[in-house]
Amino acid sequence: MFVSSVEFDGKVAPVTGAGSGTGAATALLLAEREAAVTLVGRRQSKIDEVAAQITSKGGRALAIPGDVSIAHDLESAVRATVDAFGALHFGVNNAGVTGIFAPTAEMTEKDWRRVVGTTLDGLFFGMKYEIPAILAAGGGALVNVSSVFADRGDRRSTTRPPSMRSAGLPVPQQRNMAHWEFGSTNFSQASSTLR
Repeated sequence: MFVSSVEFDGKVAPVTGAGSGTGAATALLLAEREAAVTLVGRRQSKIDEVAAQITSKGGRALAIPGDVSIAHDLESAVRATVDAFGALHFGVNNAGVTGIFAPTAEMTEKDWRRVVGTTLDGLFFGMKYEIPAILAAGGGALVNVSSVFADRGDRRSTTRPPSMRSAGLPVPQQRNMAHWEFGSTNFSQASSTLR
């Protein structure tokens, strides 16, 4: 089911991993539906390209370079979003990286940290800074994107299954966290509504 543009008109959403793939497509769709979008990504040239596509069609976009595995980068992106657009209503935590295809004994700690830093820490830092801003705006929603490998696994990579699940938590724990910490309702594996 598609959501009408009226529901996004005047709304604001940062999207991580917005320079390519699912993140770029999500940002473009939100902008098409009249939301203001902050594009967060490591590659400035890529997020600038997506921002240019949005603004060329009359949309509002802000490109913020950042590494989601660094808390300060996401804190700064959320602050810049609120400063530029006046509020934050949605958060789309999409950034992710592919694990190294190697047996566990052959992986380096650097390989492990890169994947876990982006897919787990990045999701946590995104929620940490987005939730207060969403609540300050009167409520909204979070969407935490994970891979199909979150539930299926991949025999070629140790890093994939644990890093690809939303915050590495089983769905019942995600629901519990959302309810008790954030007072959310209508929580599913994909998104959480905050009020």
